[in-house]
Amino acid sequence: MIDYTVVDFSEAVKNVDLVFDAVEGTNQEKNFKVLKDGGRLVSIVTPNISDLAKEYKVDAQFVIVRPSRRDLEKIADWVQYKKVKLHINHLFPLTETGLIEAHNLIETKHTNGKLVVQIRT
Repeated sequence: MIDYTVVDFSEAVKNVDLVFDAVEGTNQEKNFKVLKDGGRLVSIVTPNISDLAKEYKVDAQFVIVRPSRRDLEKIADWVQYKKVKLHINHLFPLTETGLIEAHNLIETKHTNGKLVVQIRT
């Protein structure tokens, strides 16, 4: 049986160099608390992150990601030649049932790895 113990990251780690914030609705104070002085927080979901960082001794920036075909092909090469490791937790079909199952699993917050909706079989 798999143990799905939930650990609050802000209590489990300290003195982190970099936090990458990609989860909307995250308690930003937790992100700042784990950073060491001079650390950096990068967010793709919180536009006013630099304003929130003023009371902490860290750099925080909001970035907008605009992937290009060239960049995506480069990432595909890294995966193909095993220069980057992926952990896929579960594959779901692109069906109403598959999407509901994927969403329900995300809501449990007990996933380890990526959930993938497979467009083609």
